[in-house]
Amino acid sequence: MPGQSYHYGFSRLLAEKTGRKFTKKLAIGTLVIDSLNSAAGSRRASHFCGGAGCVLPRLSELRQGIKIQSFDSRFKESYLVDPMINMRLFEAVNIHLAEDEYKDGIRIHLLADREYDRLVQNTLFDVSNQKNNQIRVRNTGRIIDGQQFRKELYASYPMLDQYILKKAGVTEDEINEVKELLFATLNDDAASFISKYLNFNPDLEWHDTEFFNESVINQLIDQTLETVIKYIEK
Repeated sequence: MPGQSYHYGFSRLLAEKTGRKFTKKLAIGTLVIDSLNSAAGSRRASHFCGGAGCVLPRLSELRQGIKIQSFDSRFKESYLVDPMINMRLFEAVNIHLAEDEYKDGIRIHLLADREYDRLVQNTLFDVSNQKNNQIRVRNTGRIIDGQQFRKELYASYPMLDQYILKKAGVTEDEINEVKELLFATLNDDAASFISKYLNFNPDLEWHDTEFFNESVINQLIDQTLETVIKYIEK
């Protein structure tokens, strides 16, 4: 799953491509989900993976930091890949949410994570032997254990985040404004969590790695744009 900066940059690209107004509600919906992992019991529950799920708070409830009703949230976090995100389950459990930009922002976040997970699990890595704590890097054949897999994957996130922010034309002032919006809308713990990973570092230039190259990332962005547009407009 990409970082907060990636999600924000992607949502800005989506708004630009579709001509949709990028509203405050859309920004909050796009960014809030990862801050709810703990309240839901696990990322698996907050992201509707492998039969787990939760009843997400309404926009008006985010400031309160309410307890989230979740199911199958006793999943023990591992270094290996999570099951795919189930959008049908998200929709079925969260019919109480108004059909607005906030809910669409949540959809955009989940769909972006799902497309990224597909890239990781189906293209970049062979995860068929994960039960034995082994992941194979497809383009080099290198075998790594689960802990090394997560460590090296996460090391690429800051560069990936800055790449999409630049592509979307996001400025440092804009990022600071979004952080102010977060603290005005969410409880302080959630706002602080998101802000920690919503960073602007224009000096961090892209360079290809063993896992990622620029062509793969652009294909990911284009595929995710196509997927989200089809889903939101259906």
